[in-house]
Amino acid sequence: MKLLKKFIIFRTILFASNLFCYNQPINNANPTLIALNTVYKIYNPCAIIYAKPAYLSQPTNILPSTAAALNNMEQDCLTPPIYDTFREPWDIAITPNGKYAYVTNIDSNTLSVISTETNTVIRTIPAGNKPYALAITLDGKYVYATNRDSNTVTVVSTKYNDVIATVTVGNSPRVLAVTPNGEFVYVAGANFNPKAVISTATNTATATVDIEQTYGVTITPNGEYAYYTTSGNLTVLVVSTATNNLLQIITNVLGNPRNIAITPNGGYAYVAGFANDTITVIRTADNSILQTIPTNNAPYDIAITPNGAYAYVTCFGSGQVQVISTESNQVVTTIPVQNGPTGIAITPNGIYAYVTNYLSQTVSVISTQTNTVVATIT
Repeated sequence: MKLLKKFIIFRTILFASNLFCYNQPINNANPTLIALNTVYKIYNPCAIIYAKPAYLSQPTNILPSTAAALNNMEQDCLTPPIYDTFREPWDIAITPNGKYAYVTNIDSNTLSVISTETNTVIRTIPAGNKPYALAITLDGKYVYATNRDSNTVTVVSTKYNDVIATVTVGNSPRVLAVTPNGEFVYVAGANFNPKAVISTATNTATATVDIEQTYGVTITPNGEYAYYTTSGNLTVLVVSTATNNLLQIITNVLGNPRNIAITPNGGYAYVAGFANDTITVIRTADNSILQTIPTNNAPYDIAITPNGAYAYVTCFGSGQVQVISTESNQVVTTIPVQNGPTGIAITPNGIYAYVTNYLSQTVSVISTQTNTVVATIT
């Protein structure tokens, strides 16, 4: 009987708290309401937002005490999750713990969050205009996404999957890369000079790199150099991250170069030649071109396995992913995916490769053990 009475009292308090939360002005600091509100949010922190009466379209009357408490909670109650299908998915990046993959959706101006455990979309995050490329800090705490048409970079907290900052850069930012120490983000761009360098401590562009039009960028594993591709001049530019000065121009990089990836040991850079169906291999010790590898139609992005043994290349024009042995620098396997594959990322354990299919508006999951598609996420 005592237990039943306690339950009835508790339910009454909850009901009263819910009514007070949504029917009192936000500047009403009645101590009784605050006390009731505190009890309510302890036992059901998200219900204050999601269980509001149907006649209220927005939770505008939450008491200040509750709003402050919710802001500090682990659960992200103030921004309800949004689920959507992919809309022109372009790029993909996987968190260092391998649990989540983030995808840019150009058409819907959003980022999708995929659970790699279930291979389902669990969250959709608003971004800027035409979100394009992604990079994740090595501690896994933040995602940086370029917004091609709003000339900004969106910063997302992976803890809450919410936007925490928007950084203004130059016109039409493209690919970006985070330094291994997590302190800076280097942004490549088509129509702005100099190129922005974002400080992750302040999420502002605190430095620049005075180089020409670029498309792709990657950082060496030791963090000492940034390699940029220039699609117009068929070159790769090598920049010191210590001084942000241009050190060297590598010429005769064929095929309107797009993305670039460096092996985990830092020894070689692989460059996708989109226009002439080749991969250029650069030896980073002397920045000389070692070899040119023929591929299928329109290679765009490259991901290298954690052990450095293979490079996975998306071929936009043929709807395939080609696998290159980094030992022989030959294509050893071709994997059909769907139409217009663009971005590719490999899980930290090296077992799966995730591919965005821009034209099919899907994500293919490849087993790197069998080199077959084992799932398609829609």
